[in-house]
Amino acid sequence: MQDSGKVYDLDKAREVIRKFCAYQERSQKQVRQRLQKMGLIEEAVDLLISECIQDNFLNEERFAKAFVRGKHSIKGWGRKRLERELKMNEVSEYCIRKAIEQLDDEAYSEKLEDLARKKWLQTKEPNRFKRGKKVVDHLLRRGYESDAVWTIVRDFINQSPEED
Repeated sequence: MQDSGKVYDLDKAREVIRKFCAYQERSQKQVRQRLQKMGLIEEAVDLLISECIQDNFLNEERFAKAFVRGKHSIKGWGRKRLERELKMNEVSEYCIRKAIEQLDDEAYSEKLEDLARKKWLQTKEPNRFKRGKKVVDHLLRRGYESDAVWTIVRDFINQSPEED
């Protein structure tokens, strides 16, 4: 698969991939896909990836930590979703564990509660139980743990006036 018909020599590919890695943290899978898209043979791809690792352009643990920080704070993803997405990027279990451990439990709980409250207020369902179910489904899709989600939503349901 060629990148817009261009043929890359090893030096040009090295330059392009270093800029690609310098722009933002990347996983090895992302770099491999980019190099393959450039039409490089597998040996050249492996060589450039190992060079990027040696020169610290590519670091799996650094990528995982940046990914977790960004997706949790900006998109509000929970631990399960973060873990699933990192696995899809073929990040090692060790790096996934280290990245998820960096999340502060108190801040994580606050984020979950803020998202739950926001969704509760946005949901226009008059029946508080159906409304609660919609909030739970939303938070589970975001990757939060079901026991924590249900604890928070149960509180909202119990505090809500009787509307059925």
